[in-house]
Amino acid sequence: MYRLGLILFAVGTPVGLAALFLWQNHARTVDLSFDLWVGAWHLASEVSVSALIAICTIGGFVIGAGLMGMRSLSAGRRITQLERELAMSSFSSGASKPSPSSSATHNTPGDATDSW
Repeated sequence: MYRLGLILFAVGTPVGLAALFLWQNHARTVDLSFDLWVGAWHLASEVSVSALIAICTIGGFVIGAGLMGMRSLSAGRRITQLERELAMSSFSSGASKPSPSSSATHNTPGDATDSW
């Protein structure tokens, strides 16, 4: 029960504060511009602070998920490559597969239960 209350407090407090901030600032707007040495861009209309926060938050999650997804795919490809190399080295060296029954039941090497 204590743990559930702690989790609700840890999640509810930031969510409640964010909702309060957005409610208090929903009418405030920001004039956005992007200035470089070679040019400047300016939005025709103002953007509300709530929309700006939502866009930046969602953009951050999308960029982070994309980067983590690429990292995961890269690790998966590397695992597949290493498994392939291990299989090829085992095949070329003539090593046989260990018996699953020998490791599970501790059979002696001369047992007739080894089927490999």
